[in-house]
Amino acid sequence: MSRFNGFVVPLLLSVGVAGCHSRNNSNTTDAKQILPAANENSKQTAQEIITELRVRAAQAALAQTKGGISSLQSDSTPLSKNIPNAPPQKPSAVLNPHFAGVTSENLYQQLIQIQAHWLDSAGRQEWFEADARLQQDSRKVLSLVHAEQITDAMDHGHSVHLLTAKTLRSFRFVDYGTPYPLCDDEPYLDQPMGAFCSGVLVGSRVVATAAHCIATDGDAKRTRFVFDFRMKDSKNAQSTFSDDEVFTGKRIIQSHPSYTEDDWELIELDRDVKEPDRIAEIRRGGIIDQNHRVYAMGHPNGLPLKVSTGGNVRLNVDPNIFVVGLDVYAASSGCPVFNDQHVVEGILARGDTDFVPVDKCARANNCPNTGCPGDEITRTTSFASFVPK
Repeated sequence: MSRFNGFVVPLLLSVGVAGCHSRNNSNTTDAKQILPAANENSKQTAQEIITELRVRAAQAALAQTKGGISSLQSDSTPLSKNIPNAPPQKPSAVLNPHFAGVTSENLYQQLIQIQAHWLDSAGRQEWFEADARLQQDSRKVLSLVHAEQITDAMDHGHSVHLLTAKTLRSFRFVDYGTPYPLCDDEPYLDQPMGAFCSGVLVGSRVVATAAHCIATDGDAKRTRFVFDFRMKDSKNAQSTFSDDEVFTGKRIIQSHPSYTEDDWELIELDRDVKEPDRIAEIRRGGIIDQNHRVYAMGHPNGLPLKVSTGGNVRLNVDPNIFVVGLDVYAASSGCPVFNDQHVVEGILARGDTDFVPVDKCARANNCPNTGCPGDEITRTTSFASFVPK
């Protein structure tokens, strides 16, 4: 799920190829099985497991601290300048005696079994795995990229733009002051993290995104808005783009930044997008039906475009925000959420914690349907009056 991350979003990430992990744990036994039935009690158990895993990892990091810096921070992969180089912090919670004798890995396996009962998403797909209609919708989605990551070049007499980015292996999930690398079996580790937020084209030169993505007109001018950043196949990402796929921000047209309410902004591009099929249709009045399924498209943790399908509308009361359950994570902020008629209902504003440390590495926290608030989506009706028809 996604939280506010401003311009450090490229360091936060996504996982979960099909809604939740399905690691085979048949060779692992434990002294204690604490898995409850799929009911309201499992929601509480899931939260207790997450707390236990965080406390165990934090205590281990404190115990390993030498000279004020955790041994986890001396990993061979250089840390980003956005990751704090500080001593681990002592957790406020304590170990749960109910989980004594259960390994952290087994606790995590039980956690995702609990969450599998509640997760209300069909999971995440690559662009090339989606059906033709969804692939068409993906043409309306943009990745927001820092200008210094785009290099201009010539290819056979044509102007092209080259994207450079670190792979997901460089990501560190920071918890209680300690940065944890992703576990070796997490998905997407070799894919590039090129974007810091996502957006959708709603006018010939108007992009809708989350207000926490771009703070000033200067930030907009230092941002490149890139279409079609996606995986070409299972191993190769699109990294070269034509002039028709790369645009520069010009200014913020309107915005409403809020950590608790609707969070949105409209950005004017430096020129018109020439292809009209890239402009998304948005809802301009009313609210989505409670029974409609929804899907999202964006760049979780800055990765090539992912399609998250099969989500449900959970809460649909607030006039500016609705809540869904979808497989989206940080840097998906600003990504469009479509209804089953391929109309954009809203953009992702914020959501739940993405990861949990398991021993010395981080794994996905596939948040359960009733156990977490879900992803909050700003309704397009919040800004539709500023978008030309």
